[in-house]
Amino acid sequence: MEHYSAGRDAILSSLKEVVTQELDSRHVRVYLFGSWAKGTEKQSSDIDLAIETERDLDASAWNRLLEAIEESTVPYHVDVVDLQSADPAFTRQVKREGLVWKDFTNV
Repeated sequence: MEHYSAGRDAILSSLKEVVTQELDSRHVRVYLFGSWAKGTEKQSSDIDLAIETERDLDASAWNRLLEAIEESTVPYHVDVVDLQSADPAFTRQVKREGLVWKDFTNV
């Protein structure tokens, strides 16, 4: 189990590094939610991220983020949700149950 935990931590660390590089200068909050946040992921689980912005990210910033994640070494599919356009009930659930993974709003 320790070996799995180390691998899991490395995967999340790698993904966090990609997200940080792409969103470092933006005022956003990044949530990890779903099975990876709960520690109940399976080999077939994707990694769920939600992005909360004070100002909308332009299309090119979204595309750069998604492309960087896709080209990364993270061996899982990553779903990225824009909380600005998500259903309000879903947004509340992510904020309540998700982990604030990166908070760039106080930069």
